[in-house]
Parts: sequence; structure tokens; C-alpha cells
Amino acid sequence: MDEAEVLFHRMISAGVKPDRAAYSTIMHGHARSNNIVGCQQWFDKMQGAGISPDLVAYNTLIKAYVDQKKPMMQCSQLFEKMVMAGIKPDALSYTAMLKGFSRANNVEKAEEWFEKMLQSNIKPNRQAYTSMMSAHATAQNAAECKHWYEKMRREGIKPDALAFSILIQVEAKTGNGPACEAWLQEMEAAEVRPTAHVYNAILNALARAGETRLMEGVLGRMERSPPGGGARPNVVSYSTALQGFARRGAVGACRACFARMGAAGVAPNAVTYNTLINAHVVAAAAAAGPGGGS
Repeated sequence: MDEAEVLFHRMISAGVKPDRAAYSTIMHGHARSNNIVGCQQWFDKMQGAGISPDLVAYNTLIKAYVDQKKPMMQCSQLFEKMVMAGIKPDALSYTAMLKGFSRANNVEKAEEWFEKMLQSNIKPNRQAYTSMMSAHATAQNAAECKHWYEKMRREGIKPDALAFSILIQVEAKTGNGPACEAWLQEMEAAEVRPTAHVYNAILNALARAGETRLMEGVLGRMERSPPGGGARPNVVSYSTALQGFARRGAVGACRACFARMGAAGVAPNAVTYNTLINAHVVAAAAAAGPGGGS
């Protein structure tokens, strides 16, 4: 961003007056760099230069607030400031607010803002629905999560990998293994191709829930995915699977998983080795029985 700001000041030195787009572009750069202070400063500079921020500028700052987990009261105040300035919010404005309340685990407020979006005659997009799903998933309400998924489908919006990931994770957290498997199958039937990041989130939920059979199946799906598609397992994938086996003291399964990791050419890290050590400790303690280690 330093070079962009140097060019901005060079433009002024050359006698060229920066317009709204110039300020918004630098704001966007700071937002992408997770520099909310810089984003806010350039928003203020824009106003100081006598240029009224437009929808793009407000959306950039609202999204930056949400991404940096600023208190939702501040996000709401900024949203209202935009409305008071005579700027009509769009789908991006509302989805940012929905995402924020979802992250804040405030289902009631998320639903309130979804309703506001509808009242403003703005058609909710995929992100709006997945934010609602995520809010209910955080509250471990699998039924409501499914309700919002079905609502999205009825609106003709095709679910993405994130939507399925949310569904699988909430079912895993509530201990519903068969539902996890059903959602995995539906995801495949819909020809949705998750990234390794999404798969890793699913692996983590299954590992924590003790669903090692399903977890191994997901890892297998990743291993069978085409190279270069972004879904091949990485060190996080294998280490997460190892943690799932280690929790059960399944040393044999850990060794087999570690061997698969080597065969895939994935280098282990400290977490990998610590997990293997822990698996042996858990297994030894179980073999010793109550009081066996004293």
C-alpha cells in the first residue's frame, strides 16, 4: 500500500485532483490488507477533501469493520450514517451486516437484518443465506440451519461448498453421523468441489465428534481429487485426521494415516509429531488401566 499512497501524493503534486475512485481504491487496498485503521483514515481523508463517500466507499468500510470483528453497534451506526447520507444500501451492504451478526452469534439480529433486506426489495444472495445458516450452526441448531438451506434452494440459488460445510459441521457437532454422511453424498451429487480449506473444516468437525469412519472417508475424497484442483490434502488435513484417531488411542490408524501422508509427499510438522506422540500416550494409559500409570 505504500507505493499506492506515494502515487496518490505524486498525483496531487502534479496538479491532478484525486477523485472519489482514487480514495476508494486505496481504502479497498487497506481493507484487503486487514488494515482497518488505514481504511478509516482514507475514508476520513475523502470527506476532508470535500468528497462525499459513495456506496462503494461505505460498503468497503462496513465490510472492513465486520471482517475485523468490530462491535456490531459500530457497524450498525456506519450503516445508518450511509442511509442518512441518502445512499441506498445494496446486497453487499446487507450481507456484510448479516455476516457480522452471524459471527457475533446473534441469531435474532441476523434474522432482523435479513427481513430488512427483504423489505428494501433486495433479493438475498448466496452469502446472505449462508450467513443465516452459519448463525444457526454456531448456535448448534441443525434444524434451522437446514431450514435456511432449503429456503435458499427454493429461491433457485445453488449451494456452494461453504453451505455444505456448514451443514456437515453442525451435524457433526450435534453427533448426527448419518446426517453428515447424507450431506456429503448430496454435495457430491450436486457436483460441488470443495477446496482443501473447506474439507479441513469438515475434517476438524468430524474428528472432534469422534466420527473417524466418516473422517477417513473425507480424507479419501481429498486424496482422490485431481491434482491442481485445490482440494488435495495438506499437512493440516493429515494432522487433523491424526488428531481424530489419536483421541481414540487408535495407534494403528495413526500409523496408517502417517504413512499415507508420506506417500502423498506431504511433510509432517510439529503438530503432526505431537499428535502421534499423544496417540501412543493415550493408548499406553488405556492399556495400563485405572491407576496403571501410578
